[in-house]
Amino acid sequence: MVDMRRIAVDENVRVLMKVDGNLHLTSWEEAEVGVVAHKENLKIRAVDEDSSLRITCYGDCAINIPKTMDVSVDRVGGDAYMKDLDGRLSVQKVGGDLWVQRVPWVLIERIGGDCMLQEISESLIVERVSGSLKGLDICGGVNAETVRGDIMMQEVDGDLNLRASGGITVSLNALLDKNVNLVSRGAVALYVPADAQAEVFVTSSGRMIRTELNGESELTELKHHSIMLDGGGAKVNIKASGEVFVSDEDKQLDELTEEIQELEEYWAESEEGVRFGRSGGGLRSGMRASHRRDEKARRAARRIEERARRRARKAASKLRVHIHDEEELGRIGEDVGRQVKDAMRDAGQALKEARIELGDMEIRLGRKRRPIPPVPPMPPIEHGGGGATSEERGMILQMLQDGKIDADQAVQLLEALSGRK
Repeated sequence: MVDMRRIAVDENVRVLMKVDGNLHLTSWEEAEVGVVAHKENLKIRAVDEDSSLRITCYGDCAINIPKTMDVSVDRVGGDAYMKDLDGRLSVQKVGGDLWVQRVPWVLIERIGGDCMLQEISESLIVERVSGSLKGLDICGGVNAETVRGDIMMQEVDGDLNLRASGGITVSLNALLDKNVNLVSRGAVALYVPADAQAEVFVTSSGRMIRTELNGESELTELKHHSIMLDGGGAKVNIKASGEVFVSDEDKQLDELTEEIQELEEYWAESEEGVRFGRSGGGLRSGMRASHRRDEKARRAARRIEERARRRARKAASKLRVHIHDEEELGRIGEDVGRQVKDAMRDAGQALKEARIELGDMEIRLGRKRRPIPPVPPMPPIEHGGGGATSEERGMILQMLQDGKIDADQAVQLLEALSGRK
């Protein structure tokens, strides 16, 4: 039976909690702590020595605390949603996904899944996230030491130190006397205000650095490059294995807004389920599995786009250098088609692995695996025998570089001209 426990507390008491299932934590106006959970799963103990209240729950629970109280979450076995707190929030470990909303000061030690953060007003420290890290409206500085997936942040103000195994996309509100450090094993996209004053130092192992600043586009094929914005001021260091893109475009990351709306709807249903005694197990196998499947698909798509774009630009650059070498021009045209197809095949394999991982996870959680349409096989790559002229290939490459067609359209044109369709 679901039980609501109320514990009167002093405003200086610190709340410590361990939850084996999913946790929904928020504030209210009462001068007490309220816990909703199955009665047999709940254990509450007050410790006078350190003025703390320890809450242990062996299932899902919803907890309400006074708004200004500091909270320490020792462990959550499932997913967690924490919002509307004015005190300090410390999270040691969450086995699943974490969403934190409208909290001034946050310290996160380890997240097993993805992490979403919104409206953090003073300080954000993240030590380790196994999935992706996303943030919207983050002020006062961000320090993320180890993120295994991608990082995506919009409306960020303050010093930044971000390290990711995936790609990094950041849109800054301001860039005056700030220090920004971005280290990525993938690609980096940095959007700065139009009036930004900074010196940007870039290291790109892929030797592909693009800028769109003051209405002008520039492509630099160097490993090291520096960019001066309005005389300098802030210090920005970017180190990436892939492409680096710096722009003063007013970029809105719609993906973040859409994902927040989906999370709000889901957590409203989840909290209602806890309060009325319904199992919250569907959260882990439903939201996490579905979200991770979609996230893996998006990452694979981004890798296709990035790899195809990088290779196409390199080919186009060679085209400009060797424009008088007809034999080289023809070879480049063939290479573009093969390389884009290789990237698409790699992405198909990544999607296949993601589906296998999803199925294994759902089996472990005791849920029936939903049918997923198979990945269509890639057509065999044919080499040589091109019927297209060097001039035609050059025109296609130029259209690709100018953005008049995308990589897929370029491949289709090359195949059609080569008589392979």
